[in-house]
Order: sequence, then structure tokens, then C-alpha cells
Amino acid sequence: MSSCKDETFLISKETSPIWNSTHFQSPFREKVDKIVRESRLFQLKTEKCNVQRIKRVWESDTVTKLVEEWKNIISSQQDLRFSKNVEISNKLRQEGNEFYKKKNFRRAQKGFTLSLCFAPVGSKEQVLAYSNRSASFMEMSDKEGCLSDIDKALEIMENSSLGDLQSVKAKLMERRARCDKMLNNDDHRGQFNAKQLREFFSLQNPSKIIEAAEQFVEIQDQPGRGRHVVVTQDVNPGTTIILEQPYSKVLIKQLQWEIEFCHFCFKNISNSPSVSCGGCVFAIYCNYNCLLLDSALHNFYECKITPYLHQLQLKRLVHLAFRTLIKMGPKKLYQFWKKSPLSHPHAILGFDSDGKYLSSSYYPINCLIYHDDALHEDELLQYCTDSILLVQLLDDKTDFFNSVPYDDEDDKEEVTNLKHFAASILLLSQMSFPCNAHSISALQLPNILDPSADDIVTASTLDFGAGAFALLSMINHSCDPNVVRINLEHGLNAVFTIKELKAGDEVLDNYGVHFALQDHAHRSNHLLNYYHFSCDCLPCKYKWPKMDILQTLESRFLCQNCSRQFSKLSDIYNKKSFQDCILDKGKNWCKKCGQTYDINLLQKNLQAKTDQFHDAYDLLLQNKPKECIPPLVECLSYIESHIVPPCITANFIQETFKQSLNMLAINYRQ
Repeated sequence: MSSCKDETFLISKETSPIWNSTHFQSPFREKVDKIVRESRLFQLKTEKCNVQRIKRVWESDTVTKLVEEWKNIISSQQDLRFSKNVEISNKLRQEGNEFYKKKNFRRAQKGFTLSLCFAPVGSKEQVLAYSNRSASFMEMSDKEGCLSDIDKALEIMENSSLGDLQSVKAKLMERRARCDKMLNNDDHRGQFNAKQLREFFSLQNPSKIIEAAEQFVEIQDQPGRGRHVVVTQDVNPGTTIILEQPYSKVLIKQLQWEIEFCHFCFKNISNSPSVSCGGCVFAIYCNYNCLLLDSALHNFYECKITPYLHQLQLKRLVHLAFRTLIKMGPKKLYQFWKKSPLSHPHAILGFDSDGKYLSSSYYPINCLIYHDDALHEDELLQYCTDSILLVQLLDDKTDFFNSVPYDDEDDKEEVTNLKHFAASILLLSQMSFPCNAHSISALQLPNILDPSADDIVTASTLDFGAGAFALLSMINHSCDPNVVRINLEHGLNAVFTIKELKAGDEVLDNYGVHFALQDHAHRSNHLLNYYHFSCDCLPCKYKWPKMDILQTLESRFLCQNCSRQFSKLSDIYNKKSFQDCILDKGKNWCKKCGQTYDINLLQKNLQAKTDQFHDAYDLLLQNKPKECIPPLVECLSYIESHIVPPCITANFIQETFKQSLNMLAINYRQ
């Protein structure tokens, strides 16, 4: 098979941005950025009200002219590069055919899928794209994908007047017969039971107060820590404590021909018989069900304006802010503006009037904290300008603001004020999401259903989306976290403990820097620059060594009678009672309780647990993640109660546990 590098000549200059999932050049975007760079007159930081910031920018001469130019673009004839287009569809299909001739069936499949994005509904081009893609599926031995595309092509031919495709129909029928014969000889026994997987990724006793958490999870507020998440009872490693859907979500390349992930459920569809949106050239889905389910968000407002959103070249968090606004919808926006819901008198910020913290509500998203002092003037101006342009687009090309139940429909001032408020919601999201939005990621494997040991060892995690999570945003950072996040379908996040938590312990995630991988100076700079705080976790306070040094250190043991009395999150190193419980070759008794230990026996037991970990890792390499999780949890529990942190073995076990969960998540999403 020829390499993709050698075959780039098969792609034309006209379709290159489509193939490469990039933006076409946008002179208007360049003009917006130039205005932001050169403007120094707004002094937005002196204005603390976001609505007033929006009004100041919107009413300025510079932005007024920019908005008028934007309105002219919106009202002009739509760019054919961003519309259903027979010529572009044929061009992409022909390029796919060239890859097919080179026996590069993956690239051929991509070309046919992109051709589908531009093919008008019920057209000859749609039939040919499905037909050709079915052939590439056949060559890749994907019989189900082949049959699915054959059925779609035949259904279109049956419902449309396409009489000149009889030869295509004959080929499809012959290909279907071959597929049916091969399927009868296949063994379709799956390794994973869907029901069992969903039970595994579930909450046992959901909280009645915090929508996405176990009943023993609470949100507290303390000086110096802010709002944060704690557990009210002891929790073992390997426990699901949070299962949260994002209020809103977006694919990183949602407006750049992202065809690897379903635009609704976020399932990996790179090698699947996907279907495209009938209205725009960007949205693509794993099946018709997802296409229909996405109609409430995509078809109502986003679909018809995707060409203009593409020209704005929105960054992912700006697009996420926009999707947050349209998820809210015009009626809820108006209600929120008229009467913003008040927190319960005795509750923490983000709880509603019933004293509940709801991930499905916009209110806690609105209450996320941002660092206004850390923003630069040009950032604020950029956020305001993008917000204004997006609101203008909604106003001119959709019925968003016409669907509002105004108190007085003839009150033009009320309509204008609502638009200002909508833009301020977009502004607020753009300010808070950099510190609060969470990436949506997936494990990347060459063969998802049957990966080899080498595939699993070299697998990497790809960030392909972002989401606004009300509860996850309450979790603080540690350079030695006690939980991991696992992405499931629809952006759903499952939070698992990887350590033993005592009642009252804080739940701590990791913001991208871990003590075993980065030194203290690097971690401090990262957290200060991106999240605007100085970390005081144990690894930072006591300068824990990185993995290369940690591997050379011998493990130190704890008294088993006393170790569970201590929270590993508290400042244990300053407590004499904790130091008295540490055992080593020079001190084989616990000064606290007087218990004597055989150090050699403790080392032997540790080696046995290390061997158990290696056996579990071997199970993972055999693609048996479900079987390897119980012994890994046992190992985590043992390390927590017997070994003084930091411990290199603990880090290896935690990473393997996370990898196992990610492997299970792949099957959960299928």
C-alpha cells in the first residue's frame, strides 16, 4: 500500500482544506483579528458589568461598521463551498476513487464520506458515494458496513427518479449477495456484554441533591479552597463517584469536516457507515437515529448558519459558548434574563432555589468562576466582538430572537436589551471556560474491536472535543490526584477513585501536570499561567521526585494497624503520629501502637502484589480489561494501607487501571 505522503498529489487544491479538516481562508476573520490587535480605546477592564462591556463595544464606530459588513456577508449569496454542491461532491468522490485504485481503502473511504457531506439529498451523487464506499468496506472485510451502505443506496434509488443507475443497482445487488454469504460464516460472539458495561459505569446510590454524583459526595465552600468536592464516607479505590453529562459539548473540528466522530453521540465513526446531515456539509452521524436526535440543537439553529460559523473560524471554546447559548434556547434565555434564579438561602453558589445542584441546568454553568484580573484588554475585546457577531448571525439567519415570548412584542428596546444580554452570556462563557471546560477524549487504537498487545502498549489519548460540566468544574487539582476521568458516549464523564478516600477527604483531579512526569517548576508555571493559582499539594510542598528518581528509591512501609487512621491528603508529614507509624530496616516497630513487624515478610508481600499487578497488566495486553480491573483495585488498596507515598508502583498501577477503564469505555461506546 502506498503511503499517504506519496499520494497527496491525488488531492486537489480546491478540496485540500476539506480533506485536511482545516478552514478555508476567511478575509473577514482576518479583518476582525486586525481590528482587535490594533484597537486600544475600549478600556473594558474598567467596566465590571458584562452587559455594559458588550454595549460599549457594540455601539463603538469601529464595531458598528464591522457588524454592518458582517450583515452584508450574511445577506449575500451563500458561498457554494459550504453548501450541498454536486461539483464538489463529484470531485471528492473521484479523489476517493483514485485512492481506491491505489488500494488505500481507508483514504478512499474518507473521500466517499466527504463526498456524501456535499451530495444533495436523494441525488445521484449520494447513491454513487454510498455505492463506492460500500466497495471500500468490502475490501476492508467490513461486511456490516458494506451492507449498511448498500441498503442506503438502494433506498435512495427506490425513493427517487434515478433511472440511469441500473448498472450501479446490479453491482450493489451482487455485492450484497457476497456479503450475506460471508456474514453467515462469521462468528459474532462479542467479548463484552452491553448491559454489564452500563452497570459497571453507573452510580449505585445517586444523590438527591447533586444530580450527577453518589449520595456520599458533597460540594463545600471554604476560604482558600473555594467551592470543592468532598466525600462524606470512606471510599475504596475503583469506585464510581460521579457520572456527569455535559450541559453543552462541541467537537474541536465540528466546523472543519470532522468525520471521525459522530456529531451527536461522539462515537468514533472513522471506519463506520456514517450518514451526513441533509441540510449542511459539516455535520455527520453514526446513524439516522443520532441525526434525528440532534435536530433539537443542530437543525433548529446551527445547521443553516454553519457556512457563516465556518467563516468566523471559531476557536473550540467560543463554539462551545455558542452551543451553550443555543442549548439554553430563546425561552429559557428570556426567563433567565427577566428573573435570574436565586440560590437557596443556605446553599452554596450554583444550587437552585430547591437546594439542588443540577448538571442539566444552565444556572450552575452561569455561576462558574473566572479570573477577570488575569484577562488582557485585547482578550476581552476579542470575546466581546465574537459574541456580538454570533448574536447578529442568530438574529439575521434564524428565528431565535423571534421565538421569545416577550412581555411586549412591540418594545424594540426590550428586544435590543435581550440581544445585549445574550451576547453577555457568550462573553461570560468565553471568560470562564478556559479554566472550567473539560476536554473530551478517547483512546486511539488502530483496531478498536480487536487490538493487539502492541496497539494497547502504544495507544495514546486524543482530545477531540470539549464540554461544559457543572460538577466536574468544582473539583480542584492535585499533582497526585485521587481520581481519574473516563469519557463515555455523548460526552458522559465517569469519575473513578484511584486511591482510598477517608470521610471528609477532598476529591482531586489533575489539570495536566503530574509530579511523576513534570518537575515542580514546570508544574507551578503551568498552573499559574493557565489556572491562576499556586499549588500547595503534598508533591509540591515536599518536592516529590519525578519517576526517574522515584524508581531508584526503596518502598517504605506503614503500620497496618494505624495507617488507615490517616488521610493521605492532610499534611501528614508534619504529624509526629504519622512518622511514628513508618517502618524500615532500621525500625521494625510502630512507635504509635507498639506493633512489631517482619520487614522481610512485608517486602515479600509487596513483591507478591507487584507480581499480581504484572499479571493484571498481561490481561490488559490480551484485551481483557474487565478481568484485570479487580486485581488492580486490590493492588491499589494494598498500596494505600501499607506503603508511604510517593510510591512508583502505585503510579504504575493507577495508569494501568486508567488504561483498563479507557479500554472498557471503547466497548461502551460501540
